[in-house]
Amino acid sequence: MQNAHGGLPAWAVDVGGPNTPVPGGESSATLDLEAGNYALICVIPARDGVPHVMKGMVRPLTVLANKNPAPLPKADVVLTLKDYSFEFDKPVKRGVQTIRVENAAQQSHEVVLLQLQPGKKVQDMLAWFSNGQAGAPPGKPIGGTTGFAQGEVNVITHDFAPGSYGMICFVPDAKDGQAHVAHVMVTEFTVTE
Repeated sequence: MQNAHGGLPAWAVDVGGPNTPVPGGESSATLDLEAGNYALICVIPARDGVPHVMKGMVRPLTVLANKNPAPLPKADVVLTLKDYSFEFDKPVKRGVQTIRVENAAQQSHEVVLLQLQPGKKVQDMLAWFSNGQAGAPPGKPIGGTTGFAQGEVNVITHDFAPGSYGMICFVPDAKDGQAHVAHVMVTEFTVTE
């Protein structure tokens, strides 16, 4: 049974994973998965608007119990997701940064991490997406995390060059079905020298 806005059935839990970078890019996420059954799915829509999962982009995954689990990587920065905000515990620095992403919100959220062109804003990216991605992009997706539920943790690592970055959440809201970006779950941050 799905929720009222077409999300996951009540028996399934979003645990996250790496979000999509530009074609040819690379994105990774580290998760501490309990033993059990999982599904790897892609909810990005194809050009016809149909999510890739509906076209067969889905794979089962079984996680076995491990008597000696490895700890999650040590974080340089903690990013907390709330309804409807992104909150860093300290600034992101230049170079390779490991970010622990914690969901303290009541519902699932994602982090679409964007690297912006000089002088561009997240709103420029949103306008570009809305206009069918016509013209030169004002930035590019570089990863982040897919949607994950309250209490879950994802750890991402990225090599940050100095410049402007943004984050967006496109997960549909549990109450009204609108993407969280419509609830202003958008932010920008700067990485300095």
